[in-house]
Amino acid sequence: MKGRTRWIVLTVVIAAVLVVAVWVMLRHFRRDAGALLELLPPDADAVAVLDLDLLQSNPAVKKLLAEPSNAALSPEYQQLLAQTGFRFQDDLRQLAAAKLGPDWVGTARVDVDRPRFLSYLKSQGALESELAGRTVYSFGSGHPLRLAFLEDRLVAFAVGADPGNLTRLVDRYANRSGGSAKDELGRSGLLERYPAGSGLWFVGRTERLFESDPAGPSLGPFQFGKDWWQGSRIVTASVVSSPLHLDIHLESQCDNAASAERMANAFRAVLAILRAVPPSQDVSKGPDYAPLLAAVAIRQAEASVFIDWHWDASMLAMLAEGTR
Repeated sequence: MKGRTRWIVLTVVIAAVLVVAVWVMLRHFRRDAGALLELLPPDADAVAVLDLDLLQSNPAVKKLLAEPSNAALSPEYQQLLAQTGFRFQDDLRQLAAAKLGPDWVGTARVDVDRPRFLSYLKSQGALESELAGRTVYSFGSGHPLRLAFLEDRLVAFAVGADPGNLTRLVDRYANRSGGSAKDELGRSGLLERYPAGSGLWFVGRTERLFESDPAGPSLGPFQFGKDWWQGSRIVTASVVSSPLHLDIHLESQCDNAASAERMANAFRAVLAILRAVPPSQDVSKGPDYAPLLAAVAIRQAEASVFIDWHWDASMLAMLAEGTR
């Protein structure tokens, strides 16, 4: 029996090593999602980069992003699946987007059957126009969505009233001129906070983020709006995903050390309250997530606040269990 157990453990270890090795090789030879920043405009309110393949390299994350049953899907999404075969989990590879006031503009690398996809757009009543020799498809009136193919697997899109956002992105792609978000982030040193292997990366100018929505997001009774972030200048966040771990990192660069200390203490107070909530005794409501909260670390260094959240294999297994 002991010999059999030893072989089972050895097999599991070898399988894990092979999974990690394949993941490392694929990551090394694939295109960097951060390269899409070259097409985004400078001086944006916020910039986000998504690499869905890297993000879903973690089984627990992949399970979280899996589609629900067909009964839970909207009729519109079911129609998209039926007519194009496009599933965002498999076919949306990478995306980069910039927030410009109420508008968004960005690019995405996709695996899509282009003729089927264009046929679907036309069937949905998309308006067609020309831009630098490319066809632009538009939906809606007040805050329309516009998109155009730059290459077979590279799509440019814009959401908002200003048609110039898409025009400038297409021009930047054609001319590869300076003045991109990547250039600006590099000069300011923010690009150094883009960790290798990031499945998700975000950087935002805090004050601008709350111009249209001062209330901000909420978590239960806690409201993380403009007042909460007072004194913060820049917020960066990243999710680094791999088959065996998940690392979530947030940094708030503040005006001064006093603002950073106030914010760090506020986050610590919220965390202490969440940790003090007793776990549910009803196993049907899911596992005890106390170990996840215990893994959160908050620290202040000069004028910055750092929040680090490391999920190991046991936590990820618990998370996967809770999504069944």
